[in-house]
Amino acid sequence: MKFQPILLCKKDLDFAPKEEGSHLLPPLVWRGQILWGFQHPYTEALVLEDQSPLELIFKKLYPALSPEELSRLVKKLKNTQYRATIPELLKTYEIYDIESTMELCQWISQLPMTVQQWTQSRQFTFGHFKSIRPLKPTTIDDLAHWFTKLITLRASQSLAIKCLELAVELKGLGQEPSMLLENSKNADEAYQALSQARYPKSYSWDEMQNQKVKALAWPLHVQPRWMRQGDTGALEIRLKATGEKDIEKQIQGLSKLLPQIKEQFWKLHS
Repeated sequence: MKFQPILLCKKDLDFAPKEEGSHLLPPLVWRGQILWGFQHPYTEALVLEDQSPLELIFKKLYPALSPEELSRLVKKLKNTQYRATIPELLKTYEIYDIESTMELCQWISQLPMTVQQWTQSRQFTFGHFKSIRPLKPTTIDDLAHWFTKLITLRASQSLAIKCLELAVELKGLGQEPSMLLENSKNADEAYQALSQARYPKSYSWDEMQNQKVKALAWPLHVQPRWMRQGDTGALEIRLKATGEKDIEKQIQGLSKLLPQIKEQFWKLHS
């Protein structure tokens, strides 16, 4: 085994990975660049004599990377002599839409680290990021501000994505969603405010349908709600049964309630 003084090693590729394993192990250096153990408290790094291409070495050291980590790594590689390895690196992690992914990596890496840590903890995928990408006139600063506010509102992953999608759409329509988020006390309230601003007619209709749902005498353990799926409203009914008799009672109760359901929700469409 060969070792190299840390002072002679470069950290150009320090992409701040979330976990680097045990700090009892020394950093690993390859051709003068530390690739693993960036923050490990050692004075020497173990020299990797692996002759594999850089992208394969990264895959060995980091079998799985989050979109946030991969975005930071791509950003680091762009500023080094290894820039040309980026497409092969993405393919190594089974990403083949290279151009689109590189665009995503560019703006993901610009988000504040606190936001990236939050999205990583909520297991955001490249697909999630693609749905909320900052289309003009939305800027990275806008998105970072909205993200930060939703984090303070304790939004779930799914609710945060819905809110951000609406915020980007509202910004594109010339409206300012920031105040709607600032004036919200929780994530649900923020989503309602954004939805009402984006779809004022649909929101009023959905509110009316929700009141109808609440007014009906639903069987015990049946959880109904009016929900929106794109441009279409839908009645969602969830059943919670502990046994055969329980489910039979619920179904019988729903059967008796069916005429009222039809009358309240689909009278205009019959």
